Amino acid sequence: MRLARLAHERGAKVVLFTDAWLSPVAEFADVVLPARVEAPSPFDSLVAPMALVETLVAAVHARSGPAAEARMRAAEEASRGEAGT
Repeated sequence: MRLARLAHERGAKVVLFTDAWLSPVAEFADVVLPARVEAPSPFDSLVAPMALVETLVAAVHARSGPAAEARMRAAEEASRGEAGT
């Protein structure tokens, strides 16, 4: 909640992925993307919210072009380096 408020106050665009009951962060979000989590089990499922996140990330990445590709490669290389230590 504090991070969303701070980001919002500093002019960042806040995108919230949440369940149908909406996180209190929705108050500060520019975009609210609710997803169903009900499942035929005793536990909520994160399949739908994760699909929503992955779809949006892929779309942003595709629209961002070569700069995003270079950033993604650098992040992957950095994480591989950390995993080896």
